[in-house]
Amino acid sequence: MNTSIVNKCGFALHGCASRANAGAASSGAPDYIIEFLHAVMNDPRTTPPPHAAAPAGSPFRNTAFTVIWVATVVSNIGGWMYNVASGWLMTSLDPNALIVSMVQVANSLPMFLFAIPAGALADIVNQRRFLIFGESAITIVSTAFARWYGFV
Repeated sequence: MNTSIVNKCGFALHGCASRANAGAASSGAPDYIIEFLHAVMNDPRTTPPPHAAAPAGSPFRNTAFTVIWVATVVSNIGGWMYNVASGWLMTSLDPNALIVSMVQVANSLPMFLFAIPAGALADIVNQRRFLIFGESAITIVSTAFARWYGFV
């Protein structure tokens, strides 16, 4: 009985059937699996060629990426400034730590609650219509609050 097995890469593993029940002492895996993995990992046919590392600034050569990256940085800085300013304003209006922390919770809770469901929904529905609907809803709610408080 021939006990050699030839895999898709062309390696012959001799005596696999006779060693199928013999395990390696250190890893618990059979010896023939360890031999196979060692042969595959050291074969130049299965090892990818080394690639030259791209320069660190190479993504910024793409104009669209650069514009979106800069807009994201500016937007994040604005959000950070808003969070600091709202906490600072609240400490000057009422130094109670509970009230200040509630303002910070009110700032971050909507993102915490709606980020994952909105991401899942954006993967399911048409993204363009979802964005138009979301921006329209924000506009309507903002206008309603502005009218409610007499700003419009």
